[in-house]
Amino acid sequence: MKELSQQAKYWFETSMVWMDELWDDEVGLFATVDGSDHSIRNTIWYAFGLLYQGKPERAYKAIEAVLKYQYDTPGTVYHGTFKRSPVEPDPPENPTEWRTYDPNWREFICTVFLLMMKEFDLPEALKTKLWLAIEKAATGAYTRNVSSAYTNIALMSALLLDHAGKELKKTAWRERAETMAQDIFALYSANNNFWEYNSPTYYGTDLYALTLWRDYGLTETFQALGSQMEAGLWRDIAKFYHADLKNLCGPFDRSYGMDMTEYLALVGLYIALALDPKDAPLPDTTKPFGHAHDFMFAPLVCLLGTNIPNEVLPHLQTFQGERQLERIIEPGRVATAFLGKTFMLGAETIHPSRLPNSQFHPATAHWQVRGNCAWLRLRCDENVAVRVEARTMTFTCPEARRLRFEVVAPELERAEMAPGHWHLPGLEITFAEQEVRVSRDKSLWLELDVPAGDFVLNFAEKAT
Repeated sequence: MKELSQQAKYWFETSMVWMDELWDDEVGLFATVDGSDHSIRNTIWYAFGLLYQGKPERAYKAIEAVLKYQYDTPGTVYHGTFKRSPVEPDPPENPTEWRTYDPNWREFICTVFLLMMKEFDLPEALKTKLWLAIEKAATGAYTRNVSSAYTNIALMSALLLDHAGKELKKTAWRERAETMAQDIFALYSANNNFWEYNSPTYYGTDLYALTLWRDYGLTETFQALGSQMEAGLWRDIAKFYHADLKNLCGPFDRSYGMDMTEYLALVGLYIALALDPKDAPLPDTTKPFGHAHDFMFAPLVCLLGTNIPNEVLPHLQTFQGERQLERIIEPGRVATAFLGKTFMLGAETIHPSRLPNSQFHPATAHWQVRGNCAWLRLRCDENVAVRVEARTMTFTCPEARRLRFEVVAPELERAEMAPGHWHLPGLEITFAEQEVRVSRDKSLWLELDVPAGDFVLNFAEKAT
């Protein structure tokens, strides 16, 4: 591992102190943030940091605890993955992916096992156990054969199979790994992006996996393609990142929040490696924040690092000017965005397999209100294609639709809504006159019933 930069050292130490408070020595696992349970996967991220700190006793205890929760059930779809928590029941006879087990824990945990053995002098007995765990995980991953379009998992799975195949002399695993690597790159190189597009969380996992390809890949395929895709991903991030708003512009294929200063997004940790801590697109970690468990990924980010192209750095440091963006994600699916001085809009055409939901946001807006980030997103359960051109957002509805928008902003009590016109703090939105239904909980919710065809929202910043 490289010598840590000042920024990496800051976030590594900050995250480890934060995690120390959640360590449960009695069970050897990491407690969840709310204290209600323990996390198997996140414990191994903490253990990696402990090994770097020269605290092997606690690290070994954590590793041994995690190993106890791996499924050793040959012939099942969950063979080789891990329980998510100690109290999670075993999967039933007819298990349901994501509900009764998580297949991705194989890659998230066992790629770290590989790193531990590469970077630290572990006892031989422990290494034997780790290779046994990797063998089970690789067996399950090989059977699963995850789609190359499922980018963040596919990247890790390919590397895991290649390393396991070499160590355990499984030629078929290495052949599969090579095929996966080439398939992932083929999808990427078609339009220089990943089909799992613009995810503030999973872009972080992508960068982690691509670093593994580049620095730990066993073949020229992994090393060269990893380096190429890592640089390309950073260039796309730079175009969609607004340094003054400290956020990626939408649309988001998968996002766990809308403001990276309020929830922990993994890509924010990577951007933080290039900035003064006060400028990092991260929440205040001394207070409660959203998706907090992903802060436990920080040791991997800080210790492995990333290669940020020189031309990308200015975009991460200061806003580089107004721009209109268009990206073909896959055939028939297009993302558009506009980034202005104090606001930005993002949009996406109809996704072939997703409706707008808690993670997929095909229409988004971010803007400034007295130094804070405000935002809006489309939340409805029907298909709608959206396109952005400058300060205009067009919704193309195949039939009559109810468009439902969630708004979060400071001083929302000042908001005024009328048919054809929304006055929000810092932003005005105009449209063809339609009755608007307004409701509130923690957010402001605005609903419009629109006819089939095109419906246009016009955005304009206003002084606050």
